[in-house]
Amino acid sequence: MLELGGCAYHLTIYPRDGGSLGSGVAQLSGERVTISLKEKTYTGTYVLGTSYSGWVSGFRGTAGYFSELSGSNGRLFATAKDGDSIRCEYQYDGISGVGTCEDKAGNMYDMVIKN
Repeated sequence: MLELGGCAYHLTIYPRDGGSLGSGVAQLSGERVTISLKEKTYTGTYVLGTSYSGWVSGFRGTAGYFSELSGSNGRLFATAKDGDSIRCEYQYDGISGVGTCEDKAGNMYDMVIKN
């Protein structure tokens, strides 16, 4: 879930090959993300960039920044203790979003971000 100004946003990860759903939380403070998927916990960071001026250089730490990014692209990267990793790219409109993820083994996932 993304926690923006007291709001909670939930990440749901859908394996394309079936199996159990994954879930996650992304926190505004420190732009940290945690994902639970296939009995592993991945931790990492995320970033948003506007679709009008390209990717943001660095991270922002204010809720106002997120609320101004209607129609933004985002990326996240997280790793597990065993070295496995997951990368996601998503579209975020300030309230919800959708995206795709790929783990180190090449498995594909769909991701939904909801309030």
